[in-house]
Amino acid sequence: MLFLVYLVFPIIEIYLLFKAGESFGFFTVLGLVIFSAWLGARLVKSQGLVILAQFQQKMSQGHLPQKEGLEGLLILLAGVLLIAPGFITDAIGILCLIPFTRKYISFLLAYLIERKVKQGRIKVYSNISYSSGMGQGSPTIRDVTPLEPDHLDGPR
Repeated sequence: MLFLVYLVFPIIEIYLLFKAGESFGFFTVLGLVIFSAWLGARLVKSQGLVILAQFQQKMSQGHLPQKEGLEGLLILLAGVLLIAPGFITDAIGILCLIPFTRKYISFLLAYLIERKVKQGRIKVYSNISYSSGMGQGSPTIRDVTPLEPDHLDGPR
């Protein structure tokens, strides 16, 4: 099944690029592909920094940033999809970048992962200790040094 996805999906993308090139011209389509990659990289950086800040805030409070981690993975996926040439990959990438739709996609993924874990098809291992001193048996994360978003911008 996965083989068919890897075979059929690129063929559809190439077909759509050729059809768009026939209708709008080669350089127009090339410009759209380059523009979507550039815009995608910019959006991934800005959205990624927002999620990173939320991730660090949860970690500093001693909570597991499950939602932020999953949304961060979706932003990474969006970046890969937007850099890849094609209209379908761009559409999926944009859906992963819009906060409103990203929340629903992450909720769906979390549900599917939880279901697979309960079925025993995915095994989860953790080295997080549970402290009774925090009440309700909340997980605590030890020896975590959060990164500052300023360090991710590169040299100035």
